[in-house]
Amino acid sequence: MATAKYPNTPELDLQCALCLHSYSDPRILPCFHTFCSKCLEMNCVHAGEDKKTSSIHCPKCFDQSQLPSAGVDGLPRNMYVQNLQTIQSTSRSPPPKCDLCTDDVPALSYCEACCCFMCNFCGQAHRGQRRTLDHNLIPAESANLAPLPLTQPLPIIASTAAPHSPKFCTVHSDKELTLFCETCEMPVCGDCKSNEHSDHAFLPLEDASLQYTEILQGLVNKTKPLVTELNESMKNIEFLLSNVQERAEVVADEICDSIDTQMRALHEHKRFLLSRLHAIKTKKENTLEHQLEEVKKIVDEVTVGSSEANKALRHGQAPGMFTAHAPLVSRLEQLVNSRHSYAPLEDDYIKFVPNQPAGQIRGYSMSGVLYDRGPSPSHCVMSGEGMFVAKQRKSASFVLTVLDRFDEQRAVGGDRVEANVQSSDGSLVKTSVVDRGDGDYVISYTPESVGEHRVSVLVENKHVRGSPFAVNVQPKGKKHRGVFHCCTFCSSEGKKHVRCGCGGTMPGGYSGCGHGHPGHPGSYHWSCCGATSEKSDCLL
Repeated sequence: MATAKYPNTPELDLQCALCLHSYSDPRILPCFHTFCSKCLEMNCVHAGEDKKTSSIHCPKCFDQSQLPSAGVDGLPRNMYVQNLQTIQSTSRSPPPKCDLCTDDVPALSYCEACCCFMCNFCGQAHRGQRRTLDHNLIPAESANLAPLPLTQPLPIIASTAAPHSPKFCTVHSDKELTLFCETCEMPVCGDCKSNEHSDHAFLPLEDASLQYTEILQGLVNKTKPLVTELNESMKNIEFLLSNVQERAEVVADEICDSIDTQMRALHEHKRFLLSRLHAIKTKKENTLEHQLEEVKKIVDEVTVGSSEANKALRHGQAPGMFTAHAPLVSRLEQLVNSRHSYAPLEDDYIKFVPNQPAGQIRGYSMSGVLYDRGPSPSHCVMSGEGMFVAKQRKSASFVLTVLDRFDEQRAVGGDRVEANVQSSDGSLVKTSVVDRGDGDYVISYTPESVGEHRVSVLVENKHVRGSPFAVNVQPKGKKHRGVFHCCTFCSSEGKKHVRCGCGGTMPGGYSGCGHGHPGHPGSYHWSCCGATSEKSDCLL
């Protein structure tokens, strides 16, 4: 039975996924996907003003890859695809002929049961016979494009389905492919070797095919342990993925529990503060209301007593008047001469300090404290050298201690403290107030002129006790010209004529002071003036 020349040559999928045409100059990306070089150019990412190609996104897997300096042209060609294209172009079957006719009659159908091509007449006769009535006839074109069996491997360089069929060059169509260019990694003919590939290295096509087959087989063998390792890695990744999800749920519960506990603690602290605020408010209101009633009674008593006294005065000096009104006189004298203070027993000071530590609740540190005692300017005290003496152009300072009306130091800062220093000519001196946060405030100033300066210190816009006061600013002192020493005997290495500013002398004809001898100040001192403080001004 005669058959077509190459009935089982496969029509492989050699179309570019972008342009949907046969590959033209196929190039392989690092992700192993292949596209036409022109199609890849359209997907390049350019960088800089020179628009040089730097990277490319794979249109299939969207993986970004760095391109060679030559761009897409620097990517390797997919020689496997090019070889398959060559095989398909050289091994296409001629139009099939009828296998039943003696003449070369073109076949129109193919019997899948008999595996033979038939012309129109033979096909009708085939359907008309009882034994072949149930055979399936398909168009001859479909039979000619039937795929290879799954057990038959795809060709690498030469088609195993037609080992003796010639392969022709795509450039020189009448020349058979006999060589493999190692430089370009592609099959070529003799003319290609003489022209386009004249200075390249070559191998016989069959040798190259065997060599590449061995290389590919070796790579396939090496992929088996890699696949095992990758499968194990996938299991580990899936295990970790599951653990991450479970761990995230556990941590989410921990976060919710922690935040809920903190919120409960904050709500407890809030209730405590509001309860204490209510207690402070109630105490202040009760105290002031009780005092208000007492003062009203005294006012009423004074008003009634004054009215009765006026009536008595209008009646004149009648006999027995003094005796009759003796209790009234005694009570009025008591009220008038009373030294009782009618100042409010409470104030309206209620302050919340949010950043003040307030202990712990449920293991969490709380902040925010209520204070019901405000500063009392009349009870505040000042201390420090800067209240009494100051030097020109030298910083002087003193401390203000803020007390409440019960003469207790404030436990928190934040009070409104102001300090003003005015020179003798009326100009203001720059001052600073540093809050220590415990009721103490350091007040510093640097006078520029000499003479009496007036210092005012106010708390809540009221002068504190002892304010204002005067400070006599002295001229800036002179620097010492001598040495700070223990005696002239030591500092002069025993010279007898050396004198000392302290005025001390020593026996043996020495003009200066010495250890343990009469006239020595008894401590280190300046030789120029005798001052015993090293950081002092010269007294001369």
